[in-house]
Amino acid sequence: MQEPEFWLRLAYRVTGVLAASRDNHIRLLWVDDFDTGTGNVAVDPERRVVTARAWVYGGKITNYLATLYLSPSGAEDWRNGRWANLLPAENEGDWLSIRPNDGRMEIRLGRSP
Repeated sequence: MQEPEFWLRLAYRVTGVLAASRDNHIRLLWVDDFDTGTGNVAVDPERRVVTARAWVYGGKITNYLATLYLSPSGAEDWRNGRWANLLPAENEGDWLSIRPNDGRMEIRLGRSP
């Protein structure tokens, strides 16, 4: 798997968690993609944090700030391009939090605390 496919699959997984929410303000949202164009993804290896913008739809197009928190093993996977290892399992749901009023989402990858 290459990095573009990782971002596409991550958008799909985020959308799946949103669709399973009991909150209609969240359940009706979906992530079309992440804006990963040149210079649009910020990686801070020291803090194990990655930030990118996500296009979130649901009534209107909104640009969310997505912060990805990487576990130590997740940071190693990121550095070495092991993209498939970073994706959360499809049956997990405790790796995402979203705040529609703030236009932010937090994603924990690689079993980060």
